[in-house]
Amino acid sequence: MFMSCSVFYVISMVFLPLFRPVFTKDFTALCSTCRQLVEEFDKGLERTSKFNFGGGNTAWEERKLSKYESSEIRLTEILEGLCQSNSFDCNHMLEENEEVLETWWFKRKTKYPDLFKWFCIESIKVCCPKGTFGPDCNSCVGGSERPCHSNGKCDGDGTRAGNGKCSCDHGYEGEFCLDCGDGYFSELRNDTFSLCKDINECEQEPHPCREDQECLNTDGSFSCKEEEVPASNSEDVKSDDLPEKHEDL
Repeated sequence: MFMSCSVFYVISMVFLPLFRPVFTKDFTALCSTCRQLVEEFDKGLERTSKFNFGGGNTAWEERKLSKYESSEIRLTEILEGLCQSNSFDCNHMLEENEEVLETWWFKRKTKYPDLFKWFCIESIKVCCPKGTFGPDCNSCVGGSERPCHSNGKCDGDGTRAGNGKCSCDHGYEGEFCLDCGDGYFSELRNDTFSLCKDINECEQEPHPCREDQECLNTDGSFSCKEEEVPASNSEDVKSDDLPEKHEDL
């Protein structure tokens, strides 16, 4: 009996790690978390910008203990305020990468002042520069300067996720968002730029609405509204004008 229990205990301990929770990598969410973390770090820098060691003799402290501005104490005060206690994603990212932030603070801050670029894009690699997407930060359709030719949104823009395909703005269509959709005409276009304007159907011939209807132009379309018939202006009929009613006697 003792042997059976021991074997069961050993087997349980061996297979226990297999049942630990597995966290998938959602790079869109990871990039958002990293961006928020950096924003809070910047707020912490501003909040502690006028702090000192608190001993009263700032000149002596800076001469003997180093400057508070670049001290470990200041870094600790900033890190402690980065994440809300109930924010798992933020706290998990901070815990996993606290040493990376320490490296930036003590060794890279002067050379690489843009923390978001150094930390989120180049170090832990959860974000991409604007106008790029995916694991390798490839340029979006239309180029990184004008993704989707400025007429749409690039899937995964600025993150390590997405496929780079364009979701065109209203009035534009096509793989590159250079074509005009229904209800629009091309006012200006070349290989890298397209400007689509709304067609005013109400000015076209033949007129799209009936004669007794009002044409209302809308963005990309139009509508026909029934004209309101003015209310009757007839005066109230006076009682004297009514025919007399004779009752049979």
